Amino acid sequence: MQKKILIFGGTGAIGFSIAKSLKEQGYIPIIISRNEEDLIDKSKKIDCCYEICDVMEISQIEEISKKYSNDLMGLAYCVGSINLKPLKISKDVDFIDSFKINTIGAINAIKANLSSL
Repeated sequence: MQKKILIFGGTGAIGFSIAKSLKEQGYIPIIISRNEEDLIDKSKKIDCCYEICDVMEISQIEEISKKYSNDLMGLAYCVGSINLKPLKISKDVDFIDSFKINTIGAINAIKANLSSL
């Protein structure tokens, strides 16, 4: 069995560090992000595959998950957002958007891959 691991947020500092470490250990990281330019650059650095995905689009998560469902070993969710605005100028939507990315995105990524793990 191939040891493929999906890494959502694979171009960020934490996600890419995980991908590099996994590659060194003989795993096959699949880095996932919205930014194709970053994906191309980072995937070349460690010789791995990549997928373009906006975690706010569940259909994209499901498509990628289906593609790797037969030989998936793990998943890392390294997507994240933090709202650093002063509270007095923050709006409800700022917190809702952060919750969607940080929590709902992770839930959807895990749900889409439960049967494969």
